[in-house]
Order: sequence, then structure tokens, then C-alpha cells
Amino acid sequence: MRPPSRLANVTVAAVSAVVLAACGSGSSADTALPSAAPSPTSPSGSPSTTAGPTPTAGGPSASRTSPAAAVPEVLRFTADRVDGATFDGASLAGRKTVLWFWAPWCTVCARSADDVKAAAADLGDVTFVGVAGLSSDAGAMRAFVERHGVGGFTQLADTGGDLYTRFGVTQQHTFVLVDADGTLTRQPAYGRDVDLADLVRSTFG
Repeated sequence: MRPPSRLANVTVAAVSAVVLAACGSGSSADTALPSAAPSPTSPSGSPSTTAGPTPTAGGPSASRTSPAAAVPEVLRFTADRVDGATFDGASLAGRKTVLWFWAPWCTVCARSADDVKAAAADLGDVTFVGVAGLSSDAGAMRAFVERHGVGGFTQLADTGGDLYTRFGVTQQHTFVLVDADGTLTRQPAYGRDVDLADLVRSTFG
């Protein structure tokens, strides 16, 4: 039997070196792999629009204030304005707001329109929103707004009665005052002598 050639010895040595090097590099590659990346935190953290579990108290997002979480439930609605645009009730969150519930056929509402308009102009730090209801006639609502000049503040067309129900209103010419924290104060004004400016000041302070 002939002894192994030099070429065979060199080949065996080279293969051994490659195997050893591969084992060493595999170990360092494993330790260099990054750990799983954390799930990104939603900018808004809104539970109403973001799927997934609510963050645990004390977690990374616990110190953040979510705009949606600050909106009182009663203001979480959308509605049509008399001009056909869409209104988002959440835009009233954190504001002192007066909701004026009226009906397009209501003569008392018509007589009171000037007083409401004057209060809206005088009380600049309070947001006024009209809610036309107890009618499915959006055209009559638009005509009322134009006829009595109350288009200077938002007017909603509650043709389905959803907002009347949401705010617990049972008759037209009722004021609902919404405090910055979402507290409601209802004041029926049909057949009553109500000074709206005084009511607003005494309620909001």
C-alpha cells in the first residue's frame, strides 16, 4: 500500500480548517442576531379605532393621553349639518358648549332665534350648536336657518331624532349645556322665561 500523497494531506487539513471556522462563525452569528422588535405604539392609542388589547396600566403608553379617551361618550357621534356637511361631536370635547334643540315649525323657536344668536355672539368662549329635529324635512330646517339668520354657528339636521334621544331631549326649544368634562345640564325653555346668557354664566361659572 502506498502512503497518502502530500496533496491528500493538504486537502484534509484544509477541510478541517473550514469546518472549524464555520463552527466558530456560527456561534458568533447566533449571539449577534437582534431580539424581536417591540410592537410599535399607536400615536393615538385610540381604543375605538385601534384593534388589539388595551395597554396595561403602567406600561409604555400609560403616561400618554389619548385624544379619543378624553372624549365623553355622549359626544361620540357624527351628524349631518343643515348644509349637508358632516359634523363630528368629538370636536366639542373639552369645550363649554350650548346645544339648542329646535324644530323648523316651532313658532317659539322662531321668536327665540334672535336671543340665541345674540348669546352666541356675546359669549365668545362658549361654543353654540343648533340641533334641528322633530322633523324629517331638511329643506325646512335650512329655510329656518336662513330666515332667522342663525347660520353663524353650527346647525345640525337631526332628521332621524338620534341626537334628541342621545341627549335626553323630549321637546323643542330646549338647551343642553355640556361642560368641558362632559357634564350635561338640560333646560327646557318652551313656555318658560329663560335668560340664556344668565343660564350659561351660572352653569359654567
